[in-house]
Amino acid sequence: MKFFEMNLQVVESKKGERIEKTYKTELRISDETSFSDIVDFMEDIKNIWKRAKSAVKRGHWMELEVIVSAYDNWLTDEELIRKSFDRWVSVPTEEQDEDGIYLRADTRYTAPERDMYLTKDTLKDLAFTLW
Repeated sequence: MKFFEMNLQVVESKKGERIEKTYKTELRISDETSFSDIVDFMEDIKNIWKRAKSAVKRGHWMELEVIVSAYDNWLTDEELIRKSFDRWVSVPTEEQDEDGIYLRADTRYTAPERDMYLTKDTLKDLAFTLW
């Protein structure tokens, strides 16, 4: 089973009030996964990406996290065996640019040279890697 997860935290200030918002989407790819599940996941990712870009544009604090992992034993009642786990976290808002979102590899799990830069085009490319 492959597992994909995207989490976004945004902190906005409106009229002196601090507002925290959290957005999350995930997809578990197994034999039971339908095409509709993948389409829904991709729509969720696009919406989260747009919210992250909006937070950057407005200068709000945001943190975007992407996790990709794979497991064995998901069909049995036994404990899952992790085959792989990768995690990326966005750089601070002030270090982002106008075109995409830059995420650094969490070097506890992921090789440092595997940083990620998400743009509209890379979101489209992601769809081809899910199946």
